[in-house]
Amino acid sequence: MKNFLKGLVALLLIVGVAQAWNLRQRNEGTSSWERTIPPAQTLQEIDVGEHYLTVAMSDFTVFATAQVIVPITYAEIIRVQGIVNQNNAGAFAGGDAYFTFWISQAGAGGYTADLTQLTSGTTGIRFRPSTRGVVQTFTSTATQQRVMQGAVFAIQSDGGPTDGAGGAAAFTITVRPRRQ
Repeated sequence: MKNFLKGLVALLLIVGVAQAWNLRQRNEGTSSWERTIPPAQTLQEIDVGEHYLTVAMSDFTVFATAQVIVPITYAEIIRVQGIVNQNNAGAFAGGDAYFTFWISQAGAGGYTADLTQLTSGTTGIRFRPSTRGVVQTFTSTATQQRVMQGAVFAIQSDGGPTDGAGGAAAFTITVRPRRQ
């Protein structure tokens, strides 16, 4: 029985080591937890200090803007994900809804009205009636993603659907700390 228990403990240790999380420090000063998942040896990575900002838009079928304030001192936007709320967008039809993203950096005196557009036209997220319930993702480029604490991140709908049925959407903005 002792040998069985020793073998079981050894097996659990080996399995635990194969999926252990390791802390990795990057050259630019940020960190991530990473592990290798067998059998395909897939690398899974989670950034240390990642924050998730959520924005709800009550009706994206009209021209509308929703905003959120970035709480991290120095940050970079990794991605924006959006999904149509299934409960009250059942009648969403007509044209596609396109979303553009904007950033207003916090100035020396606080919020400034200067908005920098991260996307244009059809480069952001697009909701279609046929893709309702599917998460849509936008990944920003390195030159567009840096933000500071107090920056305002805005999501703007073009009001593309022509049916006016109304529809709610939810967005998650992933931001992580960065070096200054």
